[in-house]
Amino acid sequence: MLDARAAVGEAARMGKRKGTSVALTKPISIWNKPLSLNIKELFKALGRGVAGGVTQNWSEVGLAGADAAVSLGLETKPEELAWELVFRSLVQAMRELVRELAETLTIQPVGDPEVLGETLKVALAEQELAIDSKFFERPEDFPLLRMIAPTFEEWLRKHDLPDAASRAVSGRLPSYFVQALHEEWGRRPEAYAKVKGAFDTPFTPAAERERAWHAYAARLNRSINERMLDEAFGLALVYVPPRAFFEQRVEEGKDRETEASRGILRDKVRRIVVQLNDELGAWVERGDKDDALRVICGGPGSGKSSFAKMFAAKLAAKGKRVLLVPMHRVDPQGDIADIVGKFVRDTECLPDNPLDQQRGEERVLLIFDGLDELSMQGKTGAERARWFLEEARRYVERRNHERLRVQILVEGREVAVQQGSDLLRKAGQVLTLLPYYVPEHERRREAYVDPKEFLAEDQRDAWWRGFAAATGGTYADMPEELYRQDLDEVTAQPLLGYLVARSYARGNIDFSKNVNRNLIYGDLLDEVYERAYAGRSPHPATRAFERRDFGRALEEIAVAAWHGNGRTATVAEIGTRLSLEGKFKQFVKDCEDRRGSGVMQLLLAFYFRQAGRTAGGDEAFEFTHKSFSEYLVALRIERLLIRMQGELERHEAGEGGWDEGDALRHWVTLCGPTAMDGSIHRFLCDQVTLAGAEKARIWQGMLARVIERMLRTGMPMQAISPRLLTFAEDVRQARNAEEALLASLCACARATQEVSEVKWPDPESAGAWIVRLLGQRGAGSRLVLDCLDWLDLALCILHSRDLVRANLQNATLVGAMLQGANLEGANLEGANLEGADLQRADLFRAHLVGADLEGANLFRAHLVGANLQGANLQRANLLGANLVGAMLQGANLQRANLKDADLTGARGLPPHLKPPSPGNPKLN
Repeated sequence: MLDARAAVGEAARMGKRKGTSVALTKPISIWNKPLSLNIKELFKALGRGVAGGVTQNWSEVGLAGADAAVSLGLETKPEELAWELVFRSLVQAMRELVRELAETLTIQPVGDPEVLGETLKVALAEQELAIDSKFFERPEDFPLLRMIAPTFEEWLRKHDLPDAASRAVSGRLPSYFVQALHEEWGRRPEAYAKVKGAFDTPFTPAAERERAWHAYAARLNRSINERMLDEAFGLALVYVPPRAFFEQRVEEGKDRETEASRGILRDKVRRIVVQLNDELGAWVERGDKDDALRVICGGPGSGKSSFAKMFAAKLAAKGKRVLLVPMHRVDPQGDIADIVGKFVRDTECLPDNPLDQQRGEERVLLIFDGLDELSMQGKTGAERARWFLEEARRYVERRNHERLRVQILVEGREVAVQQGSDLLRKAGQVLTLLPYYVPEHERRREAYVDPKEFLAEDQRDAWWRGFAAATGGTYADMPEELYRQDLDEVTAQPLLGYLVARSYARGNIDFSKNVNRNLIYGDLLDEVYERAYAGRSPHPATRAFERRDFGRALEEIAVAAWHGNGRTATVAEIGTRLSLEGKFKQFVKDCEDRRGSGVMQLLLAFYFRQAGRTAGGDEAFEFTHKSFSEYLVALRIERLLIRMQGELERHEAGEGGWDEGDALRHWVTLCGPTAMDGSIHRFLCDQVTLAGAEKARIWQGMLARVIERMLRTGMPMQAISPRLLTFAEDVRQARNAEEALLASLCACARATQEVSEVKWPDPESAGAWIVRLLGQRGAGSRLVLDCLDWLDLALCILHSRDLVRANLQNATLVGAMLQGANLEGANLEGANLEGADLQRADLFRAHLVGADLEGANLFRAHLVGANLQGANLQRANLLGANLVGAMLQGANLQRANLKDADLTGARGLPPHLKPPSPGNPKLN
């Protein structure tokens, strides 16, 4: 594949170094034969494209007729071929921009837009335009673009696009033009061979490599200027450079709080605040071969992928060799070089693997976007993340043995990065994204070190100003009513903040009240439905869609993606899910015919993009943001809860319906193929809260009964159709479904604030179930440990169980057998542990604020650094317990046995219980 920008540009540069200059200038008037641009025909063709886009027949309405706007003679001079390249690329760029907006623009324009073509033609006739080497260096600066952009902007206005949106779209024309140049050259390399031939030098082979990287840089630049979701503007217009922090351990002897002899191993850390772009830019420039791996982590919607795109595009524009690899498109086979090689071949973004030992680059930066989205057969998310981080570390060590060749930047969600935290020990190696706004009290609590006062700026204001400029708004800062503490969590996050802005503009949510984030996502769905179907002529397959049907179809698509890699689904997989709903027969037929037109309209109405094809030729789509998929999966789980309730009630009334076994069968079909993660669980908790305490209470009791049935008889895997291939797969899906049951029960309990009363078959069954769901620490999911709050575990046998950092908040553990249990860092706030046996239990730094431990046996329990403020310890046996550094303010210690207890450094002790002397810290 040849390319004008690099092949000609590099040749021109080489010629200049030899003391010559090479330039192409316009040989004849561009508006006369044999070469002309019919501006009027161009705008007419774009108008036909708008009408075609509404009926989803874009390719059939003759928009390709826009090519006819470039009327060419039969000359084959290099100068004229170069002009052909320019104008074909210009047409393609404008066509692509209009195609993206087809459903937004009105079919009938205001006034006569063809007049614009005549006006522009007259203006252009007065200009002398030339193509020379500067054009191939920076085609985005070509004067023609500045001349045609205002007319294009006016044409968009006449098709009812708002002023700000029209300005934003026309502003994206240069980046689309550059990408179109590369694509046009690649489509017709033979036709443009004479252009290249005019500039061929002995250095041309070296220019070919440069060409490929220029083309890739253009692709990156276009990606940050493409429509953001369905807006008229791109990411670059509203992007706010993020801040981040890295942790730095305080050296020994400098405020290090370590007392190994007392059992306290507490390394004090400082959180160093940095501007992320500057920090990583300096890291790239330093090029230290012994410091070639960096990791960025952050929560969902925190701006990780946006930063990866902007950082890559910025470096590429400077001529750096940088490759951006979305990890949900990665085939994790072999080492890093194999992974990158296959990605390059599949996406055709470069002609060669930049890591190839013979043909690769001298130095390259690899940015892997989405560690948590890596898909590997037979491995859990934690195992995948750890495997990749370990592989990346080994690769840079091996490849950079003599000098720096490769730098790797990995980004992913915090839970994925944490799996490899022991592999990333260098200062500054892990950078955690910070939100747009960090309250002052949080800055103090988290001990941020911020000498340049980066955190003093509330970046939400900068974002809203960018949003106003992009949309024609008048915001000078974030609206006053959104400055609320209960809204900080959503307004300070890039994605949620954007959704808040859209909802605020629509006015359908009262932001003066408490706002559940699911309300914002729901309002987004309402907006998409209204825009996609109100006043339009949808495809016959979706013409009868009501809002409920629209949502249900999207839910099934999200489940298809969830059962895949979390974000992507093929048309065939979508058809399989939709076939479960009778209303979607036409959709299913589309999928079977591989036309997918109805499905495609639905997909493109919501936030999807094409993700290539499978080996079998099946077209695939992906959610632009994973959180959209997670929200929709939570809605689908709620819908199953509603159906289970109705079917079980019918069964109890003798009217058919389902028994608990039938309910379990449907449950494992939905929740078995893929394990629920914390992100989906949070959406589910919010959705159950929206449903209200009354419904949540009914579901809570129903799920408790279903769990009881499951514990007695097991998951009905033998009834699943189609049958799974292996026993191991049966076990895996049963485990996933059981964990989802527990997580859903937890969601209901949090909504009702009431304890879930499960009738355990025997005292050992709860402990055995938790162990089975948890698996080996570090390899399995932590979701089960996060969902033990509000659970009745009274009298359960939990001897020596691994409950590190478990969430047992408000759980009932009356009389529970917890001898030797590992409860390090566990949250037991408000838990009822009356009479519980906690002999020799490890409660290091456990959170026991307000817990009821009356009569509990804490003989020789390890309570170092535990927070027992306000806890009830009446008659508790603390004989020989280690309470070094424990917080006991407000604790009730009446009649507690503290003989031989070590209370060194304990805070909040009444005077009569304080240790008698430093040399004798134990009470007698």
